[in-house]
Amino acid sequence: MKVYGRINYTGTMKYQGTALNLEYIADDYRHGLTLTKGYIGGGYISNAGWTVVTTIQNATDAWGTSANASLGTAHRYGQAFSSHINGYILYGDGSYRINKRMSFGSETVSDIANRSYGNYPCVVQHGVGYNPDGTFYGTKGYTLANDSSNYEKFAFQSETWTTASDGNIYTGNQTYCQSWFDKDYGWSLANDGVTRRYTFSSETWATRSPSPNYTQTLSYWGKGLSTKDAKSYVHGGGLVYAFMKFMHLTESYVTNPYSQTLDNDEQPTVMGQSHGYFAGGYNGVQNAHTDRVESNTDSVIKILDAPRALSAGAPMWSGY
Repeated sequence: MKVYGRINYTGTMKYQGTALNLEYIADDYRHGLTLTKGYIGGGYISNAGWTVVTTIQNATDAWGTSANASLGTAHRYGQAFSSHINGYILYGDGSYRINKRMSFGSETVSDIANRSYGNYPCVVQHGVGYNPDGTFYGTKGYTLANDSSNYEKFAFQSETWTTASDGNIYTGNQTYCQSWFDKDYGWSLANDGVTRRYTFSSETWATRSPSPNYTQTLSYWGKGLSTKDAKSYVHGGGLVYAFMKFMHLTESYVTNPYSQTLDNDEQPTVMGQSHGYFAGGYNGVQNAHTDRVESNTDSVIKILDAPRALSAGAPMWSGY
């Protein structure tokens, strides 16, 4: 039996005749949807992009190649969303704004509508999961860093784009911007040194003043690794070795006690249930070097490299 949401029980629970005094508060975001598999669409190699989707099983760190997911168009420097049933790959590369859907169930790929903005987009999205009554939350994704104050909202159910504008959004592009999210907010940090927050309920951007603030050197192609544990791992880009934690509840940056096991940037950041991945990257050459980050201990474990260089690929995750 699977239960999505909460069970409220007001009677007395007993074990071997003795009453239990228990209080359990369910974390719907943490436990409402178990993420079991990651995907990286495309990746950058030898001045070109891959047309395949690379898979990773969270339980075993086992790499694979999707037998069905052929992208058709090579992918690099874009981004992606993950809904309950589909991954959405947003192409970058500075020349086109096409997008594709990958069904998590069948791992087949099809075209969806083009974007209006953003040759090199960053993205945030509702943290995907279930409400206590069993209904979905996590219904939209948002682009940012579109070289202007313009951005787009993508509704997962209708697969439609809506344009918007916000004077508080970062107006550069993904080259100098990284982003991360949870159920309620999305955040961005760019080379202007400003942390910004997007409130999903109001769909508005605002600047923030974290204390302590980010202290690493900000450069280019940095990436943020979201978790389900009210924190994210923020990488400064530009071959910077260390990364920091951003604590969601206090909106503060903390030096992480562990670092990457290789100087790397351009990493596709794959969120998992209790750990995530900096999957591949660039350190003078595109590479498949992968670090697994444990969100309960903040520790970093070097795992088996991916079967191909995944620098600048499109990261996705699912419960299939």
